[in-house]
Amino acid sequence: NTQSGGASWYRYNDGECAHRTLPRGTVVTVSANGRSATCVVTDRGPYTGGRIIDLDDGTFAQLAPLSAGVIDVTITW
Repeated sequence: NTQSGGASWYRYNDGECAHRTLPRGTVVTVSANGRSATCVVTDRGPYTGGRIIDLDDGTFAQLAPLSAGVIDVTITW
């Protein structure tokens, strides 16, 4: 399965992320800027329009600088 939209970051546990509907424990591959990283859904969110996933700051940093704030991503699971 694939979904595209915005990703933001928050200070959370390394390798963990938040998604509104995917079951907790789902391993997600997040791709952006020609890079990819994986995380495990353990939290709920984001609840801001257009955003599909919240990444812990370490996972986000593998894809783009934290200063980017929000990036366009494709997630697969």
